[in-house]
Amino acid sequence: MSFVNNLRTSRKLTYGFGIIIVLMLVIAFLGYRGISSVHNDLNTMVNEQFVFVEEMGVINADVRQIRGNLYKYAALPGEAGAVLSDFNNSVNEIDEVIEFLKGKNLSVDMLTIFEEFVTNWEEYKAASIEVMSFMAYKDTDSANASLSSGGRMYNALEKMNENLTRMLENNRNQVDQGYQTADESFQQTRLILLLGIAAATLIAVLIINIINQSITRPLALVMQALKTLMVGSTIFIVDEKSRNDLIHRQDEFGELSKSVINTRKYMSEMAGVAEAIANNDLSISVQPKSEDDRLGNMLLTMVRNLNRTISDVAMASTQVKETSRILAGASTQSSQATEQIATTIQQVARGTTQQSEAVNKTASSVEQMGRAIDGVA
Repeated sequence: MSFVNNLRTSRKLTYGFGIIIVLMLVIAFLGYRGISSVHNDLNTMVNEQFVFVEEMGVINADVRQIRGNLYKYAALPGEAGAVLSDFNNSVNEIDEVIEFLKGKNLSVDMLTIFEEFVTNWEEYKAASIEVMSFMAYKDTDSANASLSSGGRMYNALEKMNENLTRMLENNRNQVDQGYQTADESFQQTRLILLLGIAAATLIAVLIINIINQSITRPLALVMQALKTLMVGSTIFIVDEKSRNDLIHRQDEFGELSKSVINTRKYMSEMAGVAEAIANNDLSISVQPKSEDDRLGNMLLTMVRNLNRTISDVAMASTQVKETSRILAGASTQSSQATEQIATTIQQVARGTTQQSEAVNKTASSVEQMGRAIDGVA
């Protein structure tokens, strides 16, 4: 199983379907070989056995034709030329058939019987010529003696008929044997095909199951991990053993698992940075993964900007403190001046009071002076 897990998906499918195709080709080859065997057996039956039977029929017909020609030669002397021509044609045809059968692949038993038949045929042919010679010289008794039971031609014919019967029987046995062989080949081919199809189906199901497990199981685990990432969770929900099995695979799912794990680690790091910022810890170090790491670069920029802002606020606070100190000093001086002004105002008020009293006294004196003048007048 580990070997399959380390294969790329394309190779898994290629090897899997390749094995199935090879099994199909093997089954097709076995079926073709079995069918070819049956076909060869049938061809042997047709080309050897049936042809042999047909040729035996030709021989049997010609032998009977020769015997009939002899009787016709004796009964119709006027047609002796035509009868002799038919006789020669029959003899030549039998000789041709014998030469044809000699070229066939005969069995040992059939060859033995066939050689006996050829010997008896030569005897029958010689006896036929002898009978025709007897008839030509009007020796009817000798001709009838040869044709009758126990005669030369009769005995040769009986032996030939016996040979023909034995050859036909032997041929029938060979046909039965050929049919049995063809049937056995057919049964064997059918069994091989059935077993091959069953084995190929079992192997195909096994291969499909292995490939299916090699693809669907890691895919389900990766999808489960991606779903947790989708909702923002950085917790590993896949057990450690399965996680180790995934990251040690050499196929696409191994690479995908490593990418998901690295993504989860990256999100955990960024979440840690965000948490530190939320806890007012701006001393955190942010390391973007690349120039294209938008989140990392944004967090780095955020930390820098916050540090700069805090520095500016601290500087402004220092300036405000200094200004407050200066204002406090100025306020003290202003208070002292105010006290001096108040003292001066009090002094002016006392002087004004004194002047008012003097004016009142002057007015009283003027009034007394007026009354005095009025009294003088």
